[in-house]
Amino acid sequence: MIYENKDQLKKGCEATLSHEGGDVRILDEERFRSRLIDDLIQTVAFSPDQGTRKAAGFLIRRGAAALGIVSSSIQALYDAMGRGEVGGFTVPAINIRGISYDVAQAVSAPRWRETSGRSFLKLPGRKSTTPGRDLWNTPAPLRRPP
Repeated sequence: MIYENKDQLKKGCEATLSHEGGDVRILDEERFRSRLIDDLIQTVAFSPDQGTRKAAGFLIRRGAAALGIVSSSIQALYDAMGRGEVGGFTVPAINIRGISYDVAQAVSAPRWRETSGRSFLKLPGRKSTTPGRDLWNTPAPLRRPP
């Protein structure tokens, strides 16, 4: 479902998540993952109302964070590998350029996770209006593998 305004968005989310100030709490994780996330993504992409698109994007980011899912980059790891500071392993990554959401869904499917473990997805960058800030490629802390 594509929410056309904020009232529809609020009604569509009320049994699945709660929002107060900057906090989003997941009330029904199964419904969030199986249904609402698709509706929110379609709303971000296709809603005629800019405020509703922004609100849906906010709920996606905060809802994911409430589940421990964060957007980050492993560029610092690639840089450290290039400098010879870490090594002896490879980083399996998938570079996604088109139909990003559909490909990410396929990679996240339970059957894929059973056979491949963790997956790193490289999505096209989305530049912020804040100089020097890239919304999707925020650096992740560099940790040495065990």
